[in-house]
Amino acid sequence: MLPNELTKNPPRDIDYNHELFKKNRTKVKSIFIGSFLIIPLMTVLFYWKFGADAAVSGALWGVGVTAFFELFAVALMVNSKRSVQLFKDGVSTLGTVESIKAPADRQGNAMMVLKISYADKLGLHYLGLVSMVGKATEVDKKAGDEIAVLYLNAKPQTFAIYTPNIGIVMSRSKLVP
Repeated sequence: MLPNELTKNPPRDIDYNHELFKKNRTKVKSIFIGSFLIIPLMTVLFYWKFGADAAVSGALWGVGVTAFFELFAVALMVNSKRSVQLFKDGVSTLGTVESIKAPADRQGNAMMVLKISYADKLGLHYLGLVSMVGKATEVDKKAGDEIAVLYLNAKPQTFAIYTPNIGIVMSRSKLVP
């Protein structure tokens, strides 16, 4: 069953305070802010390990690692904006979770990969992988479950999944013969 928000025809009104969009913004904001803590951490670690002369090297390493995480946050932000566009203008349908992989680390963080299949208005079938980073407990679907899918009518290979715990996540798919 499609969520109430997706039963309306496009273009849909967007409530940026909705829980699904709030999750995406929270992830991006926490990466942006949290990554800056790496600089003083690396500075202190280099100071303790190699002495006072290495503190500057530690700060430089911290800046480099922080830049990597900032690029990751920018990619998430761009993906989030595209997902919002899909929510606004996309065609909604029900897809199927073919498989899911969400191996968690000791803290419960996971790189989740969902294999999704869906059909467009013409009856053509698509298969795509959606990957995201988050808590393993956020996965509210299992293999065989139905999932809300949004796709662009002009480009049905561009799609997003939509669930309460995961949020809205965009990806690309391939036409299945």
